[in-house]
Amino acid sequence: MSITIPASLKHVALVGLSVRAISGFELFIQDDAVLIELAVCEALNNAIIHSLNELEGESIDLGIVVWPDRIAFTMRYRGPRIEDGLDGDQKRNREPLATSGRGMSIIQDVMDRVQYERQGEYNVISMEKTTANACPNIP
Repeated sequence: MSITIPASLKHVALVGLSVRAISGFELFIQDDAVLIELAVCEALNNAIIHSLNELEGESIDLGIVVWPDRIAFTMRYRGPRIEDGLDGDQKRNREPLATSGRGMSIIQDVMDRVQYERQGEYNVISMEKTTANACPNIP
């Protein structure tokens, strides 16, 4: 399934609620679903704030694939290349209670796999989380 939103922060919360509902539906316990929501929202916020600057007419596509033992998200948007890839936040000297610069750390702490690639003029960020509660009801 996929969700497409305009590149505006006001739409991130709606995507977050959708991600939490999908994650929490038999696959993850509620606490994990909330963390997955946080990670996906951080990725969306980073794209909107740092890459798209809430540009009029731009959008972000979020693909979601659910398996019996994991969930995967693929975020795709047109914008400038992420020069440091996903390591940019890690290279900064951060304060533990800083109000910015912690997004990638949160994403990487929550997700089991995070990957960035450039596809033409698009940035593509893939995130995956495996569950300990394999769900046989999901094909």
